Amino acid sequence: MDMGRFAHRVYMKIRHEALRLKVKGQKWQYGVTKDKRTPQLIVSFTSYPKRFMDLELCIKSMVNQQLKADRIILWLGNDASLEDEGRLVAKYGPYGVEIIRDPEQNLRSHKKYYYALRDLSEHIIVLADDDLIYPADWLSSLYASYQKHPDCVSARRVHRITFDEKGNPLPYLKWDGDVHPQTPSHALMATTGAGALFPPKCLIPEVLNRDVFMGKARTADDIFLKFMEIKSGVKVAWARNNMTMPTTVNLNQDEELTNINVLHGTNDIIFRDLWDHYHMTKADFS
Repeated sequence: MDMGRFAHRVYMKIRHEALRLKVKGQKWQYGVTKDKRTPQLIVSFTSYPKRFMDLELCIKSMVNQQLKADRIILWLGNDASLEDEGRLVAKYGPYGVEIIRDPEQNLRSHKKYYYALRDLSEHIIVLADDDLIYPADWLSSLYASYQKHPDCVSARRVHRITFDEKGNPLPYLKWDGDVHPQTPSHALMATTGAGALFPPKCLIPEVLNRDVFMGKARTADDIFLKFMEIKSGVKVAWARNNMTMPTTVNLNQDEELTNINVLHGTNDIIFRDLWDHYHMTKADFS
């Protein structure tokens, strides 16, 4: 690693730790606006019992945004109990966070978008993760990008999908990561955990096809959503910001999905399976 990259990594580590300490020391704010927009700006995320004890800094960073959302919704599956739901409502409800539990099924990470796009598709949906601490300009940067590119998915962190000379997709680890493109493109993939905004009614109904996303992309919601964007003719725009990857809640946390999807090559298997299923070609990503 050259000295420039090393210095940048040290700088970002210091910034991330500073953000963690800043949010930790902040007082809680009421997290949603009382004067509702049309369409509404809705933050949507999910969690599971293993993470419930560590949600505080993540949710505090969401409610303490410079730009307040119209709603913040935490979706739970049937792996969460009624008692879990009640504790979360008691702790975070006073700050405007809604806790909604599906008692019938557990759609894993797909819960973050499924219910919002099913029931609230006329509104703007912003996806987030439960293990990150978001800077104060997180939501405002996504909304500013939406105002500039209202027909695009806007994301604070994007990768550019690359292909070999025969037009086949290269492995995930060979994509151009964390790019800062000036123009929207079908070749960009949003990483929703860092924050991704979906305009109203931007995706086709296929996005709600549980048989496909649970059967073919069980651990890769971002990749499934990318194919839905391609099928819907929706490009991805990079939302300008200077902290593309938010701070993690726990520096030592077990990155289960990262290990499974990236290091073990599962992303590549899932991408290729969806590529074949939807009869895609390189031209679709141009």
